[in-house]
Amino acid sequence: MSGSPGSGTSPTRTDHPSQGGTLNEPAEFVEHGGALATFTADLDIEDGLVVANGRDGRIHVWDAKDARAPKELSTIQSPQPPGRIRLVNRKLVSVDRLESHRMGVWDLSDPRHPAAAPPIDLGDNPEAEDHVSNLLAITTARIQGTNPKTVQLWDLSDLRHPYHAEVANGTVNGFALSHDGRTLAVATDTTVDLWDIGDIHHPARAGSLAVERQSDLRFSPDDRLLVSNTMSRGAADPDSGRLHLWRVADPHEPAEVATFTASRIVYGARFSPDGRSLLVSEAGKDGAPSRVLLIDPGIDRLTRHLCDTVGTAITPDQWHQYFPGTPYRRPCG
Repeated sequence: MSGSPGSGTSPTRTDHPSQGGTLNEPAEFVEHGGALATFTADLDIEDGLVVANGRDGRIHVWDAKDARAPKELSTIQSPQPPGRIRLVNRKLVSVDRLESHRMGVWDLSDPRHPAAAPPIDLGDNPEAEDHVSNLLAITTARIQGTNPKTVQLWDLSDLRHPYHAEVANGTVNGFALSHDGRTLAVATDTTVDLWDIGDIHHPARAGSLAVERQSDLRFSPDDRLLVSNTMSRGAADPDSGRLHLWRVADPHEPAEVATFTASRIVYGARFSPDGRSLLVSEAGKDGAPSRVLLIDPGIDRLTRHLCDTVGTAITPDQWHQYFPGTPYRRPCG
């Protein structure tokens, strides 16, 4: 581990990023059967606190508020094999996906003196994690490498007595927690289910969206919108570039807002921090490089723009010509 200038960057000015300090190098670990695997150092960051798996078999805790001069605060003996690490409201968790299916937990309220809590037995194979505040969600599967069947919810407010609940949802192709921690979205083969987890002791299905093969799910920063994309079956799959935008302000009455079909396979989509842009990652095609598209997800803003551009709204006669049998509704104004 090194604190000298290196490959890090300071994000203070995103238009002029500057070189910062190096925290870690890629870590190498021996896995099953003596096979050697090389990982980019698994790390997480929260309010300037950085944790990273080191090649020395320890988890390193850094104060990186000043990206030019990061300071190492402490180290923790990493579980072996090293797990995937996450910071959850100043709690460090290390999830072993390979052998024990346990989760190591440490309290980093004082990052100079990490306090170990009893490890948590997850039972089944952990596959993926998401978290907000003190809530951690983990998908688990009976057999490693198969589709998860369950989402485990862990309230880590009290590390000595963490509360655990489960959402058994059949096949889990993807999931996401809302930023306020009150809604869990779960993608199955045929639906996206919205779970009310405001009371973690009594999670309940609130609503369901009828859409097939969704995987990557993300809430907008204000939790009013949800974006999902269709799992790809290859470049020839006509649905491989399809995104769905849903209005989920009331998870009991979700509604589709828009569908966007890209010309390439879509890897995923993310909202910008202010929620005014949707970043869509597309695969390369026919020798062309991968690219990122920026889309305005504000349907109301787009509607106002179209109405301002078109000017005169469609007349009742035109409406009935193009939409026979549908009652007239003035689209602008």
